[in-house]
This record gives sequence, structure tokens and C-alpha cells, in this order.
Amino acid sequence: MALFGSKTRKEKPDTSWNTKALIRKTESLADDTQFSNAFSQIERSPESAGMKHLLINWVADERLDGRKVPDKLFSRKKSLSFRESVKRYMTEDRGTFRISGIVAAFSMVLVCSFFRNWMMDSYLVNFSVDAIVAAIGAGLALINLRTQFMIAGWYGKVLDYELTDGVALLLWFMLTQVFHGFDTSILVFLAAYIFNLVRFRKAQNKFIEENHFDVTLPKR
Repeated sequence: MALFGSKTRKEKPDTSWNTKALIRKTESLADDTQFSNAFSQIERSPESAGMKHLLINWVADERLDGRKVPDKLFSRKKSLSFRESVKRYMTEDRGTFRISGIVAAFSMVLVCSFFRNWMMDSYLVNFSVDAIVAAIGAGLALINLRTQFMIAGWYGKVLDYELTDGVALLLWFMLTQVFHGFDTSILVFLAAYIFNLVRFRKAQNKFIEENHFDVTLPKR
């Protein structure tokens, strides 16, 4: 008799590359055989989520422009059109990571400022108004952190970014107990944002090296 828990559980495939933006962009390709075949080929491949993200967007752009997709899709990863597509989408991903990170950081400042004022029983307006602002901040933080972690996962480990944000939250709480008259949240979360942005740039550069792409991203 098999022991409890002895069966190996299959890992759930990472489908983060099949984004809502991609689905909207490819609505007109629903009946396109070349795109459907390429999508199935990419979906079944053992490539990373980041590579699938870059490949499927390249294929979508090729078909939307009326160009033929090669049957041996993965043999074309070094083609000029694919390299240009990689540079474009990786640059866009960095921009989205940057924007979502800064919005998440300032949203967390709103949330933490509310809890600090609540602990000190001193509100900017009153409890109800401050709580509404904090709730909006929490919603924005969750949405943008989700976006940031999704993009980070295409190029490396998400856990590193989650730990940085978790440490930042813990550090803020500890500093709040020491500096009662000063809100340190903006300094802590901006520092965490900058740290994660530097890590993300390194992760993208490592991704380029590991996949032997002849691509150089803008230094910003």
C-alpha cells in the first residue's frame, strides 16, 4: 500500500506569460491557424515563462503585420526580427516594473501612515477619511505588487522581491517603535523599491546572457 503523500504532485504550469494584454491584442487572430499552431508549440515547450512571453508576443506581432511564422519556431530565436522584439518587450517590461514599483511604494506609505496614526491616535483628518484613503492605498499596492511580481517572475525568482518587501514592512514597524515623531515609511519603501529595481535590471541582463541574445537594453 502506498504511503500517504508518496505520490509526486505535478507542478502547475506557469501561465503568467499569457497575459490579459496579450489576449486583447490577439483577439483578431482567433481563427489564424499559424498563430494557433505557434501558441500551442510555445505552450507545450519547456521554455521559461519569460521566454514564452517574448516568443508569443513576437509571433503575435508578426501575424498582426501579415508576416509568416516559421514552422520551426525555436530555430528563429536569433533572427533580427526576434532580437528587435526582445529588446522592445524587455524594455517595456522594465518600464512597467518601474512604474508599478513606485506606485506600490507610495501606496504602502499611505497604508503605513494610517496604521502609525492609528497607533498614536492622531489622524490627518479623522478615522473614517484616513481609513478610506488607506483602503484605496492597500488596493493599489496589491494590484501593482501583483504586476511587479508577475514581471519579475519572467526573469528570475519572485521570492527575492517578496522577501525585500516583507523586510521593508518589518523594518518600518521597528523604526516606528523607535522614532515616534517621524514617519519613516517613505524612506523605507523607496529604498526597497530602488533595491528591487537594481535586482530586476541584473535579472534581465542575466536572462539575456543565459539565452545568448545579442541585445543591449537601455541603461535606465
